[in-house]
Amino acid sequence: MSEFTNHGKKWTVKETKQLLKEMRKIDNMDNIAKIHKRTPYAIYLKLVKEASKIADEDYEIDLEDLAKKVGLTPQALLDGFKKIKYDFVSNDEDSEDDDPDYEPDNEDDYESKEVSNNEDDNKSEKKIMPISMSIMVIIIILAGLYYYLLQAKLI
Repeated sequence: MSEFTNHGKKWTVKETKQLLKEMRKIDNMDNIAKIHKRTPYAIYLKLVKEASKIADEDYEIDLEDLAKKVGLTPQALLDGFKKIKYDFVSNDEDSEDDDPDYEPDNEDDYESKEVSNNEDDNKSEKKIMPISMSIMVIIIILAGLYYYLLQAKLI
């Protein structure tokens, strides 16, 4: 029988709170995994997800404080955010000095920019108009054309 008997089971609020307390006291993730009967990776991902919830609730928190709250290193937290595709953005003002990929906001280009959570993902989702909407647009265009031809007495 596996020692990870809670594998795949939902986390309870009580268990989550206990995990966050234990991470501040116990520095060995393997021991915490045994206590919760889950894999060390599951513990890690749960901590990352909890950190993302905290960051969503507290926009003023910085990465170091967030990492301390969940008991992970800032780098481990950033790596975890990449794994769960969470975009943790520092609340410092955008600047060229902090970010080598800095692009100033340009209102004219706002609608044409595509946002991608994964830089390696070259696939972009295109918004496709529903068929019923497309048919309505075609009918309106044809009706307008018909009206124009009637007014010009070409029909």
